[in-house]
Amino acid sequence: MPSTESSSSVSRTLRLAAVTEVVFLAVSAFLLFTEHRAHYLGALPYALLVVAVTVFLWFFVERRKRRVGSGSDVRKGCGFHA
Repeated sequence: MPSTESSSSVSRTLRLAAVTEVVFLAVSAFLLFTEHRAHYLGALPYALLVVAVTVFLWFFVERRKRRVGSGSDVRKGCGFHA
């Protein structure tokens, strides 16, 4: 059976390792975002364009499905199925 001094030492070591890992991840995240700001801000317009096109297409597909009819097969006649 391990002594209480030994388990206390292991507990302290694990706590120190956890704190070290959290600090390392925080510093890494800070440096990642600050050093690569130009890259992700440069990609932001393209990401927003993809989101806008997706919403635009979704809106018109839903509108067309509503216009076809409100029967049991909503997609009937939309060209999605043969």
